Amino acid sequence: MIDFMIALWTGRVPLPKTYWVYGALVLVPPKVALLVIEAVTDKTASPRHLNHAFLIGTLLGAYWIFISVAIRRSAGNYTGRVIWGALARIAVVLGYLSLIGGFLNE
Repeated sequence: MIDFMIALWTGRVPLPKTYWVYGALVLVPPKVALLVIEAVTDKTASPRHLNHAFLIGTLLGAYWIFISVAIRRSAGNYTGRVIWGALARIAVVLGYLSLIGGFLNE
């Protein structure tokens, strides 16, 4: 498992697998869970619900940092059409801009 995580971090896992499997597919379920928790809780939410939202948000943030670095590095090692590597890097930048925008709107 550690060897795989190192390969992912250093960009040695192929770009399509890194982007679609470990980026898109892995990030969607926790994001949905976080949105559901936020939707069903309000200002009077119990501390337990807020703790779950905080935990999911923290884990999601840590994973996003890890996988965005992996995607960027994998895009740099990609030997296919140049456009796919460039689009993957653009998607990472847009993801960070969206994250920053979300913080600014809070």
